[in-house]
Amino acid sequence: MILSKNSKYGCGMIHLKLRQQGLNINHKRTERIYNQQGLKLNRRRRRAKIACEERVPVELPAEPMKVLTMDFVTDSVNSNRKLKILTVLDPVTNKAPVIYPAFSITGKDVSDILEFVCEENGYPDYFKCDKDQSSEVRI
Repeated sequence: MILSKNSKYGCGMIHLKLRQQGLNINHKRTERIYNQQGLKLNRRRRRAKIACEERVPVELPAEPMKVLTMDFVTDSVNSNRKLKILTVLDPVTNKAPVIYPAFSITGKDVSDILEFVCEENGYPDYFKCDKDQSSEVRI
């Protein structure tokens, strides 16, 4: 009777409609009757997600130390404190000029570390943080 009105109802919706009509029935009984009648819904296929923008590969600079990337990594230690690690990386050579671990890293610490890297290796064209274009900092 319920299925004749809407054939797209699954077992859960049929059980809900039976409850709404005042029939006090256990969901396991509804499932058993549903399966005995050989009823089943075809599973919907999810549509493939289409990228909104065409992806372009990241261009690496030709020379090392022209671009530096930096990222924060966290880890917990035995004393239940979080250890923060600032990694500065050259994507061309995959070498890290600085890996700075500390329990607390302030903005002043970051600027001091970047200043140290620039004094040692020369100033890069820009620093890059994360993976989006908005986080590039030109020098």
